[in-house]
Amino acid sequence: MAYVSYDGRCLFILDHTISYTCICNYSSIILTVPGTIDKDILNGSRWTCGSQSNVSNPVTLYVDSNIIPITKVNLTSTLSDENPIKVVSGSKHEFICTTDASRPAARIQWYLSGTNITDEASAQPSICSAGCETVISSSILSYIGNITDNGKTMYCTAVNVEGQSVNSTMKSIDILYQPIISGIPDYNVTEGNTLSIFPIIDANPQPTLFWWSRGGENDVVYNSFNLTIRNIKRNFSGNYTFLVSNTLKPSGMPSEELKSRKMFHVNVQYQPFFLEMEDHNVTEGNDLQIYPVIDANPQPTMLWWTRQNDFIYYGSNLTIKNIQRNSSGNYTCLVMNTLTPSGKSPQNRTSQKMFYVNVQYHPAVSDIPDYNVTEGNTLGIFPIIDANPQPTLLWWSRRDENDVVYKGFNLTISNIQRNYSGNYTLLVRNTLTPSGMPSQERTSKTMFHVNVQYQPVISEIQDYNITEGNDLKIYPVIDANPQPTMLRWSRHNDFIHYGSNLTITNIQRNLSGNYTCHVMNILTPSGKSSENRTSKKMFYVNVSVNQPMIAEINDINITEGSNLAIYPVIDANPQSTSVWWSRQSEPDFRFYDTNFTISNIQRKSTGSYIFNAVNILAPSGMPPQKRTSQKMCYVNVQYKAVLSGSPDYNIEEGSTLTLSPTIDANPSPTYIWWTLSTGPSAQDTSDNSVIIGAGFGSGLFASL
Repeated sequence: MAYVSYDGRCLFILDHTISYTCICNYSSIILTVPGTIDKDILNGSRWTCGSQSNVSNPVTLYVDSNIIPITKVNLTSTLSDENPIKVVSGSKHEFICTTDASRPAARIQWYLSGTNITDEASAQPSICSAGCETVISSSILSYIGNITDNGKTMYCTAVNVEGQSVNSTMKSIDILYQPIISGIPDYNVTEGNTLSIFPIIDANPQPTLFWWSRGGENDVVYNSFNLTIRNIKRNFSGNYTFLVSNTLKPSGMPSEELKSRKMFHVNVQYQPFFLEMEDHNVTEGNDLQIYPVIDANPQPTMLWWTRQNDFIYYGSNLTIKNIQRNSSGNYTCLVMNTLTPSGKSPQNRTSQKMFYVNVQYHPAVSDIPDYNVTEGNTLGIFPIIDANPQPTLLWWSRRDENDVVYKGFNLTISNIQRNYSGNYTLLVRNTLTPSGMPSQERTSKTMFHVNVQYQPVISEIQDYNITEGNDLKIYPVIDANPQPTMLRWSRHNDFIHYGSNLTITNIQRNLSGNYTCHVMNILTPSGKSSENRTSKKMFYVNVSVNQPMIAEINDINITEGSNLAIYPVIDANPQSTSVWWSRQSEPDFRFYDTNFTISNIQRKSTGSYIFNAVNILAPSGMPPQKRTSQKMCYVNVQYKAVLSGSPDYNIEEGSTLTLSPTIDANPSPTYIWWTLSTGPSAQDTSDNSVIIGAGFGSGLFASL
């Protein structure tokens, strides 16, 4: 028996005088028996081989003298005879096993690392050699490269003598194959951590190029055997491809570069992150509906809501129907997911987002009471306004909304006057900005009355002219707010009457004088004590007589050549506006003056004269009335007698002499006499004259 020792040498347990040749390669033993050994000894001998404690099955050797045993078996490749033979996995490679010349033909067996694979071979017809005394046997094995055969040994054996198998040389099989990538499952990693992937690559030959891509193969993100991404972010989630290439150089064939790829998914997990969760404006009375947009990987497993740390409810959306202003406040949305990082325990992660719900509503103006204010003071009204958001515009109007009197939060009118009394409207506008909707202007208004109070103002009382004997009636126009509580009248500070009107019947001139109307009201300014206010109006009552009263003007006798002066006495109220003297016998005569004077008056001025006085009564409330008074007097211009019409007369003696002189005298002569002059001339009227007749007549009758 031959066996393999620990140091790889062949050892024999046999007759050591026989020279054997043994070749060991740890997995097989090739024993060569010298031809010098006696055939009879060899014939029927049994052989075993072994390694340490392992012993093969026995083989019986028969020796036939007509048999030419095989002595050599050649194993070759059709493409290359190199050893090891490089075969691409899955490709066909032919091996030829050929014996040397022998007889009989050999039976060829194929082995792959001890496994008989003869069924995969095809025996070839024997080829005659040396006149066909011997034949060369051959077999072709069409081998398909298999990765599992890598490193195995291929050989063939030929047997033409039972028990005498001849092995070929052994050829190692080097299976070439493109990289086989394993150990890269889909990978969960927590955001912010380091992604480390260590692939397992089986390749022959070893890869010459490694790279990692995302998306397409050309989107290279990393060049290295291991993929390492530090502080990985969520945007690194996605499909990755690990690419490996090696170059196959199969025996007898051109080299070929092959590429392998392994696609896997990197899932960057992260705790929930809120998107579009901002403060929310909602109009009072509407429904609040908040749909949070949450970016989470993996998806949340739980979501709940709180308000100011008080739990509200679980649910993916927050809904509050008919929301009211008292629901304004801070709300919090809490969301939890469970991270499952590869190779680690699950981790619950909770995020929260606080937001403010702002319930907006149109302005609510508290009641503004009607307001009393004293004229001349400052009106200040300070409204209480509840509005959300705060008002953007506030104005005060009168009568209608467009009659703006003031813009500002508080209404302030300095030195307010009575014409500011009236209905006022406060208008307040704010702009609601509900989230996700157009802005909406809302206007509220409240109406109130401003009552500007003031002490009485008395009008329509002026000085009064009234004709004596008429009734005096005075109706004052009183502007007062509030209305007067008392009205009285006085004359020269003496009380005469209570009442809204003053009436004096059949008024006489002695009631002319200063009168006063006294009016009182009570002011009640808002927020202050009541105040009595009194006004008074003094006026003069002028009692006019019916017409001018002219005192009696006596007839006047005046001597011609004197100066005439007449001074009439007039009692008139009002005073005469026009006075003049007229002459009864002379319509065109006018003398415009109160006093009538004629210097060196002559007899022709004798006559009746009329004094005219005109005044204009202006009784209050009536049209003016022109009144005229007249007084007549007679002016008698007296002068001494003037004789005319007595020429010298020649008369026959004995006749009757009748003399009728013309006498102009005013007054008429009271005594006429005739005298006969004895003087030297007829004109001599000395005392020497002799009275020849006397009487009251104007003529002289004498008988001569």
